[in-house]
Amino acid sequence: MSDDPYRLPRLALPRHYAMELEPDLESFRFEGRVAIDLEVLADTERLVLNAIELDVHSAELDGVAATRVETDGETQR
Repeated sequence: MSDDPYRLPRLALPRHYAMELEPDLESFRFEGRVAIDLEVLADTERLVLNAIELDVHSAELDGVAATRVETDGETQR
């Protein structure tokens, strides 16, 4: 793990992104879904993603819902 709180941990590397976005041009917002193919390099109890200005409502891994989704405004993750 990196000691830099603004760098993502290198435990899981993204290999492919599939995005479905639905823009609302009147409010300048969007909703959508993102599927990320990961290469997991080590055992971990959490995955950390960039989330600047995103409201994440849910997450799942291989069809299993995450028990908790948190955001950190300071590091934008």
